[in-house]
Amino acid sequence: MRIIRADITKLDTDVIVNSAHPTLIAGSGISGAIHNASGPMLEQAAKVLGPIEPKQAATTKAFNLPAKYVIHAVALRFLRGNDDEVSSLRVTYISVMKEYQSLSDVNSIAIPLLFRH
Repeated sequence: MRIIRADITKLDTDVIVNSAHPTLIAGSGISGAIHNASGPMLEQAAKVLGPIEPKQAATTKAFNLPAKYVIHAVALRFLRGNDDEVSSLRVTYISVMKEYQSLSDVNSIAIPLLFRH
């Protein structure tokens, strides 16, 4: 595992993870940047899969991004680091990794360190 600080929309990786709104439509921050860089097809593909519940994840193609796929994950706000927030974030990351493992043509993934939704 490597930790790097970079623009996730420009990373040379097979999968990027988007901290998504339950509807999976473009938001602000990282989500907005991912949707903007990918183009309008990402939102069209994501909308069909939404809404999803917090702690769940769904995968779309990455369209105009250098990555092959975007895994959209819905996490609850992580503000205080209490046990409920830590548990929720853990389940969200597990959902992301299950999505990743279901993809047969990938070898790398870029995951934001902290989801804030």
